[in-house]
Amino acid sequence: MNFKLKYIALCALLLTTLGCKKDAQKNDRKKIELKNRFEGSYALLSAISDVAVDLNFDGKKSDDLLNEVENLRNSNLILHFPNESDNIIFDQFWQIQQFPYNEIPTVSDPQIIPGYANQPCIARVKFNDQLNLMYLEEPANYNADKYPIPSSVSILPGDIIHTTTTRKVYTTTGWTKIEIDARYKRFYKPE
Repeated sequence: MNFKLKYIALCALLLTTLGCKKDAQKNDRKKIELKNRFEGSYALLSAISDVAVDLNFDGKKSDDLLNEVENLRNSNLILHFPNESDNIIFDQFWQIQQFPYNEIPTVSDPQIIPGYANQPCIARVKFNDQLNLMYLEEPANYNADKYPIPSSVSILPGDIIHTTTTRKVYTTTGWTKIEIDARYKRFYKPE
């Protein structure tokens, strides 16, 4: 190989290496930006169902789920940015219905009133370039029926996180699917 070809190959290798390093630095800066803006714990501000339901079995239906599920305010959302990984983790805790002796009713039974327990649903997150949408990727072997991951996650002004999730719930009239619009605001940011 003549000197000119060796020189061109060396320049191409050098430019590729510098370009890769520059891309890695750009990705690191973007992750730091995302981490500073979004990492932390988010409190539930509102949870509205697309239809009114009676989840507390008091005989009154409401679309405001904070009124229907006693401890729903304990539900929250956490965004983790592990240092050793490029992954961003979306961890949503939600009050999932629990039944005595794990006997899940198939039809409405006034004798069966579910309790609730805060359960997590976890997914990996990717942001769009405008930082107004999150795309969630559920893990393999995930029980999506019991612990559904939001079908959409958007970021509203003031960094309010808005999720839309379809859940199957047991009500005074039996089982029904509802779509829940929930909004969260960050209350804790790690140092």
